[in-house]
Amino acid sequence: MIGKIKTFKILLLGNHNTGKTQFNKSISEMDVIVTPPAFDEKTTQLIRSVDFGKLGIDNDQVVIHFFGNGEIFPLSKYPPLSGSLELLTVDGIVFLPKNRAGDAAYQFEADNLAEEKNEFNLIQQRGIPYLIVANRQDQENTFSPDQIRRRLDIPESTPIYPCVATDKTIVQRIVLELFKAMPPSDDVQTVIDFLSTPEVLGVDFDSVGKDKA
Repeated sequence: MIGKIKTFKILLLGNHNTGKTQFNKSISEMDVIVTPPAFDEKTTQLIRSVDFGKLGIDNDQVVIHFFGNGEIFPLSKYPPLSGSLELLTVDGIVFLPKNRAGDAAYQFEADNLAEEKNEFNLIQQRGIPYLIVANRQDQENTFSPDQIRRRLDIPESTPIYPCVATDKTIVQRIVLELFKAMPPSDDVQTVIDFLSTPEVLGVDFDSVGKDKA
């Protein structure tokens, strides 16, 4: 008899062009479904880009859904993730803040910085397990984890993981660390065991991005 399927929902949170879709592609077992961004003519800003990926474990007895939502700072627009709003609940968040200095996608630096700080505060208030990722560490002109920490006033006690979203092993390690931060359960442990391969456990975050292009 097939047991009840356990589903985890992970939100990949960040503004446009921070690497959410590539992160999703590196962890998903399926072709990621991507909805292209819309354009708000009044504000001249991209307002939404959504992608969906999935990872199944133990013949899909445990399924992880990854949602990359690129609406401009979507969490601040969400109602509380509780009660009758079950469809909006998530089990974990991977937060990918701005990671490139001088990126044309960020025309209004002061506004974007304020919004990203607000996002981080909201994540903490919700009490949802989360990780912060400094993506594109293989490229020049990217913010290091320490620079992101200073920009967003993130406490030293909160780790920021260097990442190269095109590297499947690094992405798997980050997802592994997210599940380790979740309340323990048999299903959480199933995911941890699945991702804990020698290759994934061998990822050295201290060396990620040291050899930039």
